[in-house]
Amino acid sequence: MSMAIAFAFLSAKTSFGQFYTNQVIIGNGGIYGDPSDHVTVATYDPDAQTTTTFGDIQRESIQDLVVDDHYAYVAAEDSLVKYDIDTYQRIAAVYESNLSRLYVKNGKLYVSRRSDLNGPPADGKYVKVYNADDLSFVAAVDDISADAAGLILASDTLYVAVPGDWQATEGKFAVIDNNYNLVREMNFGTAAVGISDLFTDGSNIYTVNRTPYGDTTGSVTSYSIWSTGYFTTTINKIVGKGVATAGYTLYLLLDYGIGSLDLSNGFILDETIVPDPGSANFQYIAAAAYDKINQLFYVTITDYFSTGEGKIYDLNGNETGGFDADVSAEAIAVDTRINDFTFDDVQYWVGEGENKALLVIDWNDSVSPESYAWGYRFDDEVTGEQMLSDITDADSRFYAEMSGGFLNSVAFDDSDIQHEGIGGTNGFYWSTWSGTNSGNWEMNAGIGETVHDGDWFGCSFTDFNPAVTPGVPVAVPNPVGVDENDLMITDIFLYPNPATEFVTIKADNIKSIRVLNSEGMLIFDKKYDAKNDITVDVGGFATGLYFLNIETNNGVTDKKLLIR
Repeated sequence: MSMAIAFAFLSAKTSFGQFYTNQVIIGNGGIYGDPSDHVTVATYDPDAQTTTTFGDIQRESIQDLVVDDHYAYVAAEDSLVKYDIDTYQRIAAVYESNLSRLYVKNGKLYVSRRSDLNGPPADGKYVKVYNADDLSFVAAVDDISADAAGLILASDTLYVAVPGDWQATEGKFAVIDNNYNLVREMNFGTAAVGISDLFTDGSNIYTVNRTPYGDTTGSVTSYSIWSTGYFTTTINKIVGKGVATAGYTLYLLLDYGIGSLDLSNGFILDETIVPDPGSANFQYIAAAAYDKINQLFYVTITDYFSTGEGKIYDLNGNETGGFDADVSAEAIAVDTRINDFTFDDVQYWVGEGENKALLVIDWNDSVSPESYAWGYRFDDEVTGEQMLSDITDADSRFYAEMSGGFLNSVAFDDSDIQHEGIGGTNGFYWSTWSGTNSGNWEMNAGIGETVHDGDWFGCSFTDFNPAVTPGVPVAVPNPVGVDENDLMITDIFLYPNPATEFVTIKADNIKSIRVLNSEGMLIFDKKYDAKNDITVDVGGFATGLYFLNIETNNGVTDKKLLIR
């Protein structure tokens, strides 16, 4: 079954746009059954190519390690520990039994739990939430049926893999609202047994379902956030941990090495990028992390009782370096940092004038990059509404719909990257902000806010609980084949927009109109005899964002249309 899913050597601190790889954090579990060989936490410096141990946890195994902002969070048996990875000091530690996986987002640390040698959690709570700042307890989720694994947040909803214990024969999936209530637990069936690692593109959740012991196949499940439908694709390989996603590509363990899967069709792209380190001789990949900035895999290898090492591979499978890793280094994470954005980073400018401002749009949808920036030139003063309108007209990939002084919806579509935020969806609306950098945002009065020379005008899609400021943006690139000096506004008009039943297109000498939906499917195609005013019946179109290709004597122009 195919999956129809919308989805150098080593100077790693070299900046890539606003992002750079600062360090790699390694969690070593130690020798199984040896209490004297306990968990340690280390940092690998890609520039100096040195590994330094900075943390020591008196436990015999490590379950997970995640990095967020300037901190690392570690799950080690019954200990939750937070480290400052600038100073390498322990910041906080709390007791919690039966630890499984960790996920950090919006100031909360989400923790899944599983059965251990003493059985399932005594309190029956398989997901708990902590304050990421001081690890104080926030909430526990009731009614999850069995052992939980990977977690991920999309919009305001938490999704959790529920594989059950080692005897389980089905894979389950929990959906939890922002009040920490279980909305539903779905049974994905026997095809999803071993459900473990979760990834998202903002519209779908993808689950990596690991191969049960003694079996020879695994699978990947796609769950639609909006329709709640799902389907599972079988992979005729031994499937292990999910490593990372990059665009439409999922990297995961296949037959004890690392391979890749095309999320657009479910086909294996590469069976072996990183080779099996020697599973026939009990040498296994314990953990792997993908450095998206430098396109490198950091891999730990161990036999779990006597040896451990770290290796670095590029996307071609070439071994480019190594680092120190101890026995059972079962957790690893890349610490990626962001340099603040400046006007010098802008690639796409709209308008003319002596003054300049920045428009920042943050969809907060887990589709990387979540936040984009456009440059805007003008004289005197403008409003946020004028900026949004002019950039919508100039950039065919971008669309902002406004009415009555409110920003209702914002969309962006550029090949592999699509964003869409329609106000009211799952309680999310567009907030607007003013500032001069990413650290001093203040909420403003709305899109009518005056914008001055040097200002940033920001829009963030949020549920206002609390309102989330725009994140540090990435420069939106110029469209392929378009020079920034050639960008201009075309005299083609659509109204009403949004539309419900009919839309009128006005332009000189319209020769043809083609309409594509957000998935690129052609749904309307008609030629005209040089007309200047065309009305199209859109009453049968599903709600959503559409793209119009309008051909006139001056060429083809792209426009966006929102159907409600």
